[in-house]
Amino acid sequence: MKLKGKRIIGVKCTQLGTEKEFVIEGNLFIDATGDGVVAYSAGAKFRYGREGKNEFNESLAPKKPDKGIMGNSLLFAVKDLGHPVSFTPPEWAEKYPKNSITMKLRYHSYSPGYWWIEVGYPFDTIADNEKIRDELLRHVLGVWDHLKNQGNHGGEG
Repeated sequence: MKLKGKRIIGVKCTQLGTEKEFVIEGNLFIDATGDGVVAYSAGAKFRYGREGKNEFNESLAPKKPDKGIMGNSLLFAVKDLGHPVSFTPPEWAEKYPKNSITMKLRYHSYSPGYWWIEVGYPFDTIADNEKIRDELLRHVLGVWDHLKNQGNHGGEG
């Protein structure tokens, strides 16, 4: 982060696909990261969680403020190799049995992948990032086990 006093004049970025690092400079920055990482890194004041219903008279807000936040997800995608490939999940993977209501409510197309596996509250998405990653991986592998081994989803083998 490049600051001039309390004003952001540049943001250090990493391009995930290439791992190139660069700085974007400008006169105005809008933090659309979803997590407020630019504002947080600049030392700006911030809120964490959801405000209570009465603060802004929002009918769908919780009655009292809470720590509910956007969760993290892992995208997983698959590739048809043209022949059956077996999958044995690790013992710590989440179990989604054949009649799982969670799996019955989801559309199962293998391509391009899934974003709907999300973990957030009650975890802190910054302080508990590694715990969330582990929990996401546990569920992703459980979903894959279900698709491969727990029903007629077209990916068995």
